[in-house]
Parts: sequence; C-alpha cells; structure tokens
Amino acid sequence: MTLQTGALTMVTLGVQDDPVLWPGVHLRWFVDPAIGFPPLGFDVQRRPARAGTASWVDFASMPVGSVPTALPLGPLVLGSANTGAPSEVVTELVDAAQVPVLRPAFEGAITGELTAAAGPARRIDIDIVHTVPQAARLLPADFVVWGLAGGKRVCSGSVRLTEQSRFTRLRVSVAADALDGFQIQGRRQLAHYYAIVAVRWVTVADEADDGWDPPLNPRRIGFPVTVPGYLVPHGHGADPGTGALDWLEAADRLSPTGLASGLPAPAVQQFGPPEFGRSREIFRAALAGRQLTQSGSGAGTPTVEVDAVRLVQFGALGPDVARMAGLALVDRTAVPGVRYDYQVVGYWPGPIRWEWVCGDVPVTPGPVRVDLPVPSDAVRVTVRSTGPFTVRASAGNGRETVRRLPAGPTSAVTVEGSGIDTVVVDGDGPVVTQVCHLEPVQDILTHRWICFGVTRGPVAPLRAPAAPEATPMPGFARRFTAEQVVGLRLDPAPAAVPGGGLLPVARALTDPVSYEVQRRAESGTWEDLVTPPGSELRAWGGPATGRTRPVFRSTARPAAFTAPPGWPDEPGDFVDDRLDPDVRSYGYRCRARDLFGRVSDWSPPAAVDVADRVPPPRPDGVTGRWIDRSEPDLAADDRAELDAAGVDRAALLRWSWPDRCRVQAPDTVGFRVYWNDRPHSTVLAGIAAVATDDPAAYRVTVPLGIPPADAFRGDWLRQGNRQYLILGNTAADPSVLALSRSATEPPAPGPCSISMRGPDPSRLDLIGNPLRPDPSRAAVWQRRVLEVSTAGASFDILQESDGIAVECTGVEPDAPRAGLATVRLQPAWVFDGRIPEGLSLSADKLRDEPANGRRLQ
Repeated sequence: MTLQTGALTMVTLGVQDDPVLWPGVHLRWFVDPAIGFPPLGFDVQRRPARAGTASWVDFASMPVGSVPTALPLGPLVLGSANTGAPSEVVTELVDAAQVPVLRPAFEGAITGELTAAAGPARRIDIDIVHTVPQAARLLPADFVVWGLAGGKRVCSGSVRLTEQSRFTRLRVSVAADALDGFQIQGRRQLAHYYAIVAVRWVTVADEADDGWDPPLNPRRIGFPVTVPGYLVPHGHGADPGTGALDWLEAADRLSPTGLASGLPAPAVQQFGPPEFGRSREIFRAALAGRQLTQSGSGAGTPTVEVDAVRLVQFGALGPDVARMAGLALVDRTAVPGVRYDYQVVGYWPGPIRWEWVCGDVPVTPGPVRVDLPVPSDAVRVTVRSTGPFTVRASAGNGRETVRRLPAGPTSAVTVEGSGIDTVVVDGDGPVVTQVCHLEPVQDILTHRWICFGVTRGPVAPLRAPAAPEATPMPGFARRFTAEQVVGLRLDPAPAAVPGGGLLPVARALTDPVSYEVQRRAESGTWEDLVTPPGSELRAWGGPATGRTRPVFRSTARPAAFTAPPGWPDEPGDFVDDRLDPDVRSYGYRCRARDLFGRVSDWSPPAAVDVADRVPPPRPDGVTGRWIDRSEPDLAADDRAELDAAGVDRAALLRWSWPDRCRVQAPDTVGFRVYWNDRPHSTVLAGIAAVATDDPAAYRVTVPLGIPPADAFRGDWLRQGNRQYLILGNTAADPSVLALSRSATEPPAPGPCSISMRGPDPSRLDLIGNPLRPDPSRAAVWQRRVLEVSTAGASFDILQESDGIAVECTGVEPDAPRAGLATVRLQPAWVFDGRIPEGLSLSADKLRDEPANGRRLQ
C-alpha cells in the first residue's frame, strides 16, 4: 500500500455555515493520469485526528565550528548558502542555559530536506532563538518558514520576534499533507541574529494504519456506468445497456436530497439525457485509458486528441461533475470543532501470482480419488503408507502423470503436469489427508492519500479578483465582423499565498480554479459568456440563452509557441473575438470560482477601446491615364467614360481588389481617391539670394523651414531648364544650400523646385531624403476627390468559349527575362471593368505561331 506518492491525491474543506456549500467536510480527490482510474473503485475513511510521534535532531553532539554547506543529520539534510561566511555551530544562551545552536551563513537561507527513506512529513517544527539587539532597531519582525513539497513552497508559518523574546526558544511550524522539507528565507538584517536550536517532524507514515473507522461510503465509489470488467456496481444494479439505470445513479449523486426525484429541473437539463449519454461514453473511455479524437474539417478546424482521464478530471473541477463521477464526497456527520483525519484509498488490479489451495480428504479404505475444482499445473498430496503406493495425476486431454513411491511416514508428494483435474492415490494401505492444487490469485494494489487535522468551521470568503487587463489586438477578419479582438488577462495581480490551509500542489483552498466573465457594450447591460444550447461555441448573452461558460487559466504553451504579430508576448487567458463592429468600447469584469463551487464578488470593470486599427491592404493594379475626346484614336470605352462623366477630358483611374484582398480584409467598405498637383518628391520653393564667390559651389538661400543639416544632400534643385546637384544644406531658416557648379550658369533669385531622392540600396542609401513624405498616408495629399463604396455581383456563367480573338502587333522573345515572351496587342485593346485575375495567353490556345499581324486566341 503506497501512501502520499501523488498517484492519488485529495483535498478537504470543512464548512460550518456557508450560503452555497452544504454543511460538513467536503472531500475532492484526483488520480495521476499515468495510472488512470481504479477499476475497483475508491473508499473514504475517517478517524479522530492523531498527532503522531515526532522525530527530532539538535546540535548537542556536534563540535563547535564551521559546518559544510550540506549537513546530514540522520534523515534530515540541512543546506546553507555557498557564499560568504559558512554556517557554524556555536553555543548560545537559550532559556537561561548555554545550548549548542546552528547559526546560519550571512545570507540567512537554510533549507532542510528529508531523505526519501524518511518519507514525506505532515508537520515540521523549527525551534529558533534570536539575539537581535535593541540598537539594531529591527524589532518587532516576522520570522517566516516555508514548507516545501516537490521543490515548491506550499505553506508557511511565522513567529513574531520582539525585544521580550530575546534568548527565548521560539517555535515555527509548517503543516501540510506531504512536505519534503522546509526553507528559512529571513530578512537579510536578521541573518546575524537568529540560530536554529532543533528541528522536529512527524512523517505521514507514522500511525498511518491506526484507528480508521469503516468507510463512509456504503459501497465502493466509482463512475455511474456499467462496463464489462468494471467491478464497481452502483446502487441501481447493472444497466441493461439503455443508460437509464446509470443515469438514476448519477442523478442520486447530483441531487441535494440524495434521490434522483429531488434533482432540480435545470440540473436535469444540464446533466441528464441526452447529455448524459456523452458523459457516459467519456467515463467508459477514461476507464479504458483511451484517447478521444475530434476530427477537424481542414486547416481552419484541426483534429484534436484529448486523453479521456485528463478530460474527466478537467470536468471534475466543477463540484457537480465531481460528485457525478465519484470524485467527491461530503461528510455531513462530522461534528463541528472536532479534528479529523481523512484518507481516500484507490484499488487497482496488481500482478497475478499462484497460490496453493488445499482441501482435507476424509480417510476411506481403498483407492482415493479427488476431482479438482479447477485444472492445475501441479498438485500436492499429503499421504502416509505402510507399503508402496502410486499417485496418478490425470488431465482432461487423456494425459497422465504417475509417481510410484515406497512406504513411509506422512509426507507431501508433488506431481506436475498440464491441466491436471483428477488425482488418484492407490497402493498398499495409503492414507491421504490433504490434496492441494494451484490457483491464480490477483493481488490488489492500493494508493492512498491522508488529509490531516480537518475540522468544520467558518470559511473565509473568496477574494474578488483584480480588474482584468484588456488589450485590443489584431484579429482574424470575417465578413461583417470586427477585425479587432480583445485579449483578457484575468486576475492579473493575485493575492499573496496565505500561511496555512494549503494544498500539496501549492494552491490555497480559496484559490480560484475558474472564472466567469461578463461583458457590456459601452454603457449597456452586463452579459454572460455562455454556451448556447446545442452548440460547442461560446457567445455573449443572458442566462436564458445558455449555460455560463467557465474560463480556465493556464500557463502551459507549446515549446515553439510565438505570439502572433501585434499580440502581447505574455499569452492571455481569454480572447473575445465576437465584437460588434459598430461598438467602439467594451467593459469586462470577472469573478472567481473555487474547487468547491463557491463564487467571489465581481471584479472592478476594465474598459477597452476596440476601434478597428488594422488597415486593409493596398489595392492592386492601380493605373492612371489622361483621356481627351479630341484624340483621334480614342477608344470607344474611353469615350463612354467621358460621356458618363459629362466632360471632354479627364484622368481615368483603375484598380483591382482581388480575392486575396477580399479574404484578408472582408470588412473593407470603400475606396478613397486622393489628388496632388505635383509628385510628393517635389518641393516648390524660391531662391532668395545667390552667392557665387565660392569656387567650389554656388550658395543659395532658400526658405525651407529648419531642415536637418545635409538632409537635401544628393537631391536636385531645378530652375527652368537647369538643374543643380545639392552638395549640402544648413539647419537654419532660411537654409543655405551648396550647389554643384557643374552647370554653366548660376541660379537666379526666383522660383525653383527641389526633387527629393528616394531610398537607393545600391548606393547604401536606405532612407533617402528624411523629409520626403510617405504617399501611403492620406494626410500628405492635398485633396480627396472621390470616395466609392465596394460593390459585389455574382451571376451564373451563361456561356463558355475558348477565348477572345485579339490582334497581335508584336512579339518580344525572352522578355522581360529568358523563358518568357512579351506579346503586344493593338492599342485600342483595353479591358472594360476590373482586370480579370489569372488572365494568360497560353501556347496551346495559339492558332498559329505568334508574329506581327497574326491573330491569337
């Protein structure tokens, strides 16, 4: 029987009066998914709390002086810091007597670890003494000791150091269900002024088998299912396969009265058929240790595999599911104020061994024949005889094994054979007293967990969570939905771990295991995060629209996890991707739910601006042409455009919005056309003065604001039909530009223009002129001249053809690169409307080799 190994764990909560929980001691247990649920079920037992017998160590037998950083004291190893002055044994005045004590190193950190042979402890007491002088002004102070389990701090204890307690033995205790050791991490200022006098501990194995009452459960606890080989029958008997009796057992467990007839209607709707049929299949899969697979429908919905054991225990975080699954029990008979120990025992089939099963044989004259109850591969006959005798072991297949033996006193004769089912002893007066055969016996493996010192009493309320952290993030675009999503971190500033009542996994009983989240649009009403009936998706709505959906926190991430662009590096707990694109701001709040089903007050709300800040991509195929009605070769479709606009000349703009853009930004509602009277790279200016006395450069004064020094170096200044390379400029207003004297004439005062260079990687100029405006920004354009909305049309294909006959006017082989050819069409050929995607001129559609004047398909 293994104890406190983690294969089976349990937590308890004693409740006296609570508005939600039943009065009594609430017990919850879990199994290690690696071993699965026990096919033989669980038992839960109780006894009056036992203190146990403490083991202890002190330093009375140790010589005064320095000690190694790892100091073995029997089953306890004390470790100290490996830097600075070492820990040492000294004599100190303790309760008016000189006592050997361990003074820690300067860092003040001491860790005590129990060896594996000693086993985990349920309580550790550390006796200390302090000598803090009044002049140090460090008192009063709290001296803290942490209890360790699995290398983690799981509980703590403290004692108040005062001036009056100097040179007095003080005790700090840490208690939990399974402690591996302790750690003292005091204030650095106290490191010189405290010492350890002794350490005491009580192991969980001490008195672990003594004083237990019969199980609180009238029969073994298990799943409410009937499965071949599952040896945990429930109170309604074996289910015939319909699931009706299994559901009655589950309803009994869920009902506050213990009877299915007392189960409230909402619980019947939530857990009863047909939903119970799915739960029943998951229970069966968990017993078999199977993986549950949900097949996906492609890249958007991946295939998911879940371990059924983990899924059941994940669902059992809710107390209702835990009771239904046989993973929870409430002891309503516990007396308030009385301390109890509780243990849960799980039973698993162990290895099979062979055991002798013997039967006495009455003394009868003549041959003795014994038919075995089951075939055996060996028999053992106890016999005495006054003369020779024979033992015949026969099998059902006709094979027989015979042993002939001489006379003698009582002895055991063993005969081996395959499938022996009959033994006959015959001879000169044999007396057979016993016949034994081998039968297989399966051992039972048990794992158990003990919770110590549980009592019913008042329970502290759950702490209300801190306000969520709400972050707007770029989302996954869908038609008619917001492209923005909101990432939430729930309870981002949890309270410090309290000093007592901690679980072995470093969680307090009042820590939340899940959260309920509500949302409201701007100043509207709060809505719950729910699961609509008949759906696996989450949605926002009132309680009538579905069951409240819990949100669980997890820090587990795949090893190769990287946050999407625009998302925080630290993953959040929940992503709200169901935003209304017409709503500018949302508020969020949450409340916590603990392992036993209690809920906290709502957190303060958090507001977030969810305005869509993800722009659509740039349109493709932007072209512009000037068309004039007076042109003799004006195409008919261009003339139609001018007629529609009622003008004689215009700039004709076209662009495309291909499928990839529509998929990337389905929320695009329109396009805006902007106009500038000159290129953005051109600055119109005026020369105020010209200096020609410098033989290396013309120097001109130009009002340009206050540009960065040499920002225009490498640009060109143009005046009339002359242009000058700018060699540099001053950072002043007006600025003085140095111009190359390569031109034959100097510039003159008057209007000019400056062409600002763009990036030129070939010249290692990756920026260009820093003052060059970015034309992708609408603010740098002079005027918005047009705004059009997106429009879509769909229709059936009425006719298909091999293509359209066009006139080829020229062919350029290997252009623009080898392997490609450029085919020139008649100038009048244009596309009417959006240019089709994927338009191509395929070789297999050529009527003839492309050449000037040939016609193509």
